Amino acid sequence: MKESLRETIESIAENFPTSKFALHTAPKYLAALPNMSDAELLELNRELNFLLRGEVEMFKTKAKRLESHNEDLKKDDLTQLPTKKVLKGLSTGEINSKSVLMVIDLNGLKGINDNKKRLGPRIGDLFISTAGTTVKNCSIRGNSHDYRYRYGGDEFVLLLENCTVDDVMKKGGLGDRLNTEFKEKWDKLYDLGIVPIPSTYLGLAYGAAEIDGQKTLQDLYDEADAIAAETKYKARAVIKDELKDVLKDKLNPEDEKMDSRIIFSLAIEYQLSEIEKSSPSSTKKTTFHRRHDDKTWFSFLKSLFHKTDNQTGK
Repeated sequence: MKESLRETIESIAENFPTSKFALHTAPKYLAALPNMSDAELLELNRELNFLLRGEVEMFKTKAKRLESHNEDLKKDDLTQLPTKKVLKGLSTGEINSKSVLMVIDLNGLKGINDNKKRLGPRIGDLFISTAGTTVKNCSIRGNSHDYRYRYGGDEFVLLLENCTVDDVMKKGGLGDRLNTEFKEKWDKLYDLGIVPIPSTYLGLAYGAAEIDGQKTLQDLYDEADAIAAETKYKARAVIKDELKDVLKDKLNPEDEKMDSRIIFSLAIEYQLSEIEKSSPSSTKKTTFHRRHDDKTWFSFLKSLFHKTDNQTGK
């Protein structure tokens, strides 16, 4: 009888590993079982039968809730992508060696967030959500073995199987195509009057590192991130050259680093002023965030791109 009871206890604990029974009660029962009297064994048998008849359903419900909660904790609220914590739980040994780690960095997010009067963090959230949707639903590669993560702040990480660094970085490669797709989505939002500026000075900077089985994920991230920083710098240089006449009074030729950090903010500010000059009665700058309160914010973001993707046929 003791062996039968042991098997029953272990079976319940195994099937419901997160339940109170598995974590607390089962170990006590198993420890006491060898020294139980016949009367105690009969009482334990009745208790286990009761559990099997009714309490098991409660365990199932609680286990499902806990599993759902744990899954939610692994996802970023804004993009519904797995988080940095999930990525760091991987080892390079789990990843196909013919793979690439790609880092994506958002160009212009700080400029949006800092312009609190006309843009601010709400439009910044929409920027992140747009980029996340581009990364998450990208049909460019059609590879179900690719993995995508919100790394935090303005960064995303992709693990791309059967891919090379050249596939990502070359002209017209994956990086360019993701950037184009992001801009198309953002400009659709602009056309709909949801965001107050087009994607002219916004975009995705990116870098990639080859997974060789020797480097750690942190090493690979650092390598790809450094390349992404270079592409961001190049984008800043293009904007600086394009706007050198209109921004000359706000730039300091002797401080290249400072100019590089603030160029997106200055370009966005200039763009807003030009839009308002050309269309003083435009309501685009207030269409979105004055119509939606905080309570409906995330549900709006989650539904938005399903609608716009249908409209654009993507």
